[in-house]
Amino acid sequence: MHPLQMLHPFAAFIHAHDSGYAAAPSVFITSVMATQILAWLLFGIASWRVSRSWQTRPALGRWLRWQEWRRNLVQGNAPDRLKRRRRLLNVNPLLWLQSRERVMRLALTVATLLLAAGCLWINFERAFHWRDIGAAMACMIFLHVLVLMLLAFEAGCQFVEARREGGLELVLATRLSVREILRGHFLTTLRVFAPTLTIVFVYDLLWVLFAAAHARPGNAGLALAFGACMAITLAVDAGALAWCAFYRGLRARRPVHAAMRGFAEIVLAPLLWFGLVLAGGVQQGSPALALAFFAALNLVNAWIFGTGAHQRLHEEFRQSITEHLPSRTKDYDADYALLK
Repeated sequence: MHPLQMLHPFAAFIHAHDSGYAAAPSVFITSVMATQILAWLLFGIASWRVSRSWQTRPALGRWLRWQEWRRNLVQGNAPDRLKRRRRLLNVNPLLWLQSRERVMRLALTVATLLLAAGCLWINFERAFHWRDIGAAMACMIFLHVLVLMLLAFEAGCQFVEARREGGLELVLATRLSVREILRGHFLTTLRVFAPTLTIVFVYDLLWVLFAAAHARPGNAGLALAFGACMAITLAVDAGALAWCAFYRGLRARRPVHAAMRGFAEIVLAPLLWFGLVLAGGVQQGSPALALAFFAALNLVNAWIFGTGAHQRLHEEFRQSITEHLPSRTKDYDADYALLK
């Protein structure tokens, strides 16, 4: 047997049988001794290493430069971080704490800008041109639904991850009230999606202008009504969706579960109600009237679910945190010490 094979525990296991041991007893004894010596040697090296590496040491050399470069990329340079801290910390401590990294906001803004530009370009194609107002509406609906899905996932992820890592228990130990904690999370979501929503509103305005210019006679008013209703419902749905995803995130195990439940309550429920009304045999009037009815239905639905989730969050927040223990504890973050 090769000498390196003696270091494998399987060699001793094979020769532990009577027939194997009788054929080559030296192989069994040598393998057992070799694995013992190797195990104790690795144990000694690990003990020696732990005694010298259990404390955190300052980064040096290239590692220090890499960490500084990465922090400047993700959070901005020192003057930018100080300026943002002074501005946001006075508004809400959690707003500053969760707004230190700017990658998510920047990536979301760039992605939305590209999507909005792509939707405008598609509207110039024959299949979705503004001359056919019904087909042109699909681009705006797609962009609105996609943005609301991203908002639902981001809002639901905040509470799921914070509860899982123990961040909510840590924040509750500070002087912040439940109202201030929830306000901080809402302002964080609003800050992340403010550029995205602005881009979508600009797209809606451009869509209405181009639709009014290219639409067939009689469809310009419908385009204006559709753009206005979509913009209003987007603003209302975004706020209600954030509160619903927050509430669902308190009890969900995964962000996608909280996001989908909030999305179903705010976005899919009005579609279901509207479909049931149409299926009930209600006579359809003009398209503008049907659009106004759907917008009103959407606003009522957002108010019911949004205010309900907002109220339940304030009433059940502390109880939900104490009942649902996190699966792992969060590493200590010195920045939480500032929440006093």
